[in-house]
Amino acid sequence: AAFVVFSTQAFRRRLTREISQDINSPLLIVHAEDDWDIPYSHSARLFASVVGQPEVAEEGASAAVVEGAEAGATRVAERSIDRLGKLRTLERDKGRGPVAHLQTFYGAHERVGLQEGVQDVVRAMFDL
Repeated sequence: AAFVVFSTQAFRRRLTREISQDINSPLLIVHAEDDWDIPYSHSARLFASVVGQPEVAEEGASAAVVEGAEAGATRVAERSIDRLGKLRTLERDKGRGPVAHLQTFYGAHERVGLQEGVQDVVRAMFDL
């Protein structure tokens, strides 16, 4: 099973850290910086609430241990993807799968999921 959020509009009030505790599969939040309907900062705050406000490892550095992260979570990392955007991932233990936030440069409000790079991240994260 997988849980993918392409827009935070429907989930920004309901998907909180408490609800995320019940999601036992990978969680991917995807949002474009050029979304004029919902600021991409909303998905960044959603990711932070799910993972418990982690400190992000330096780009290009190995993942760092996160203090105060979600119970069962151990590592968060950030990396840039050329011509696509930034991917932040928090690995969780107990077979729950990762929580990730993909912040793309383009895609606006309704086309973010159509980008080849986004589809590549989905394919890799969910072993498709």
